[in-house]
Amino acid sequence: MRPEERQMNLDQIFQNSVTEIYVFDQVSLKFIAANLISLENLGYSAEEIAHLTPLDLKPSFTAETFSALVAPLRSQERKKVVFETLHRRKDGTTYPVEVHMQADTLAGTPVFVAIILDISARKIEQDALKDALARFKLVGEIAQLGSWEQNLRTGAVRWSATMCQLHRLPTALAPGTVVESRRFLHSADAERVVHPERVLEDSLAPRQTRCRVIRYDGVERILESTWEIFPGPDGRPERAVGVTLDVSEREATLAGLAVSNKRLAMALSASGLGAWTLDVAASTYETDETMSRMLGLEEQVMHDSQDSWLQRVEPSDAPLPLPSWKSASTARPSRYASMSVSGTTRAIGCMWRSCPRHCIGTRRVGRHT
Repeated sequence: MRPEERQMNLDQIFQNSVTEIYVFDQVSLKFIAANLISLENLGYSAEEIAHLTPLDLKPSFTAETFSALVAPLRSQERKKVVFETLHRRKDGTTYPVEVHMQADTLAGTPVFVAIILDISARKIEQDALKDALARFKLVGEIAQLGSWEQNLRTGAVRWSATMCQLHRLPTALAPGTVVESRRFLHSADAERVVHPERVLEDSLAPRQTRCRVIRYDGVERILESTWEIFPGPDGRPERAVGVTLDVSEREATLAGLAVSNKRLAMALSASGLGAWTLDVAASTYETDETMSRMLGLEEQVMHDSQDSWLQRVEPSDAPLPLPSWKSASTARPSRYASMSVSGTTRAIGCMWRSCPRHCIGTRRVGRHT
């Protein structure tokens, strides 16, 4: 290829590049060349931009600050400088850019070459991420939800401030490795706890665990953690990101409820009362052992329909007036004849009461005698 053809091809590559490229004099800072995409983005013609300098495009810079920026290039202390700033178009609008600048010579003239990347989309994503992180941090602080991240390859760990607070640990003492983070585990739970790295070995391992910890102040608590695993650039698992909640009060409440239910079952059994539960939200009807025996069934039963109890009502007593489930405050009586599986007919006296069931419906708890 002849030198003329080679130069023509290089000029064509320069002009057709999809990245903004500028060449300007090191002394006067006047633009010597700018490719087509640069002129199109800025709205200037080639003749107009020849009278401008980078200071006309970068409103956040002064002559002094720009001179300080390029000083390492002029002294050859550095081969390249990279920075982010705003570019101002001819119409006054701006857009965020990442600038890669280096020193060079053109026909014996010292010049700077600047390659400009439009990072508008990146800035939008970064702002959205910052907003999401701020919201997540706020939710975590309100709900006392600790967040954490574990590098599955290096073992490095990062705890949020709320995570440290759950352990009553000063943030300055936050663990930096997996080994350090697990020193708070209760010795009795250390072996059975499911850790994120175990999921790598067993794909069926749960991504949730509940365990006892000994806080920095020596108090024992129960924490529940849930996490998800994310791949690295090579597609292999790299990070586990999770949240942790103190469930000590909830576990104590459930344990107390279990004891109360056991005592209630013993009292009902001793008195000969049968208990049933009608769950409208789940459309199920459950009978305890005593109630099941009244119906001639061998064991406690969970029926898959809230109307299944009507199948045991003597035909002459059906249809029964159904209770007004929404008027919950007073106990309401009813009496009817019920047929057991063996065909025996018994008179059943019933009392029922409506009571709230969380936030998804109502539960009807009654007793048969």
